[in-house]
Formats: sequence, C-alpha cells, structure tokens
Amino acid sequence: MQGSMTEPPEHPSPPARIRFRAATVAALCIPLGLAAKSPRVLPDPLAGDIIGGALYVILLAALAWFVAPRAVRRPGRVALAVTLLTCALELLQLWQPPFLEA
Repeated sequence: MQGSMTEPPEHPSPPARIRFRAATVAALCIPLGLAAKSPRVLPDPLAGDIIGGALYVILLAALAWFVAPRAVRRPGRVALAVTLLTCALELLQLWQPPFLEA
C-alpha cells in the first residue's frame, strides 16, 4: 500500500475533553442534589442538607472548569473562586436589601 497514509484518529482537544467532563459532572449533580433534598431518598434532613451542599460546591467547580478548562491545572484557584462565590451568595441571602426583595 504504497502512497496511502492512514489518517490518525481524531481526538477532541484537551479543553474540549475537560468541558465534556465538567458538563457531565454538572449534569449529574443537579438530579443527585434534588434527590438528596427529597425525604423519600434521605429521611434525615441534616444528611440531605450536607450532601446537597457538597453537590452544590461540586456543581460550581464543574461550571468553573467548563467556563475555564485550563483552570484544571490550578485547582487551588478554582477552589478559592468557588469558596468566595459561595460566601458572596450566602451574604446576599443574609443581607436582604430592598432591590433584591422584589
């Protein structure tokens, strides 16, 4: 077979693979988080709150990696960003300014 070259198989680029994995994790976190809050799945509300909170943080990290796939090399920065975002959301819930109450 002289002169015929086989094409190498096409593989998605590393950012595309990271985005696919992040989207998969995010898609799994949503139904698992909703199930964790259901009394049929977990009769203990404290366990549901803990598991739901952990899945919420995992969802935010997956979304961060989906938006910035190169951040996989810096998991500490992603963890810090997710922590700051979560704290900001919690403070906004406690603050209750009139423009957010509408």
